[in-house]
Order: sequence, then structure tokens, then C-alpha cells
Amino acid sequence: MPAVIVMLLVLLTLSQYGVTQLRLQDAAAVAVRAVVRGDPVPDAHEGHRLEVATRDGLVCVRASAAPQGVTRVLPMPSLSAESCASKSAL
Repeated sequence: MPAVIVMLLVLLTLSQYGVTQLRLQDAAAVAVRAVVRGDPVPDAHEGHRLEVATRDGLVCVRASAAPQGVTRVLPMPSLSAESCASKSAL
């Protein structure tokens, strides 16, 4: 029975980790579209951080987050996602 509980904890942790990665990618994509349009950067979810950078004619947004909730139980690296768009995309 303890092995089943440990396995469920691991599966829950990995699924939460994956969902957080997807949310970060979506947040970065939405933010870069807003910046290229000239809109303000949308607010990040609690625990997420957005960084805007410009390089070589591109606007890039990096979204990052430290593991939260159940994912803090296991040693997991921080998550990040980056999305870029050309300033002339419009």
C-alpha cells in the first residue's frame, strides 16, 4: 500500500509539473503578442514571472516559475518558456 501512495504522489507531481509548463508557454505567447501590438504586458499568474527582452528585431518574453504545491515534494528544476515575435509582425 505505501508503494501505491508513493506512485500516486509521483504521478500527481509530474502531471502538475506538466500543466505548469503548458501554462507558462501560453502566458509567454499571450504576453509577446500583447507587447508586439503595443498593449501592456498582461499580469502573470501568481508565482509566475514574465521578463520582456528585445534582440535582433525580435521581442521575446520569458515566463518562469518555481515548482509549487505538490511539485515541491520532489526535487524538480524551475520551469520556463520563451516566446518571440518580430516587431514587424503586424
